[in-house]
Amino acid sequence: MREGVQWILYLIIGWLGIYLQAASDFLRPLLGIHPHLAPALLICAVLQMGRARWVPLAVLWGLWQDALSANPMGVSAASLLVVGLGLDPWKQVLLKERAWTRGFLGIVGGAIYPVLTLILVLSRGGNPLLGWSFLIALGVWSLSSGVLAAGVYPCIEKLTDLFAYPEVERPSIRLEREIIRGRN
Repeated sequence: MREGVQWILYLIIGWLGIYLQAASDFLRPLLGIHPHLAPALLICAVLQMGRARWVPLAVLWGLWQDALSANPMGVSAASLLVVGLGLDPWKQVLLKERAWTRGFLGIVGGAIYPVLTLILVLSRGGNPLLGWSFLIALGVWSLSSGVLAAGVYPCIEKLTDLFAYPEVERPSIRLEREIIRGRN
């Protein structure tokens, strides 16, 4: 039940975030670019859920991002899958409750995602803008992804606790099966 609620929350937050990222210019005048929300959300989803739950999210987020950008279809989904598959085998050893761990993973994932997307766009014959501005944007993307990954995880935990039913603990001894001895 808990993972199902988390999956629906990640789906809704990812959809809203990717749409608002494409539709609004709220942070563009301040930062010069818009931060990517998908890598930070993916880092948190990989740390909280199993592979069968975060892979469809990565594919959906990547396809939504490609549909609202100039990227060829499937490029962002492939990049997100590579980032998630790189983190998934190590999630049991990481201190995912620590904000600095999530922040560091967000910075690394936020840096790898645009580079992989750039490589895939170049391999498909695209002509993206490259230069010093890409390196500055890469720094902003990775730092914003680190901040978002550190902050989104506890918010999703609180929302999951709010919407998920608490687990019912069942006693190990069934009280209705107790044998009553003695005289009445």
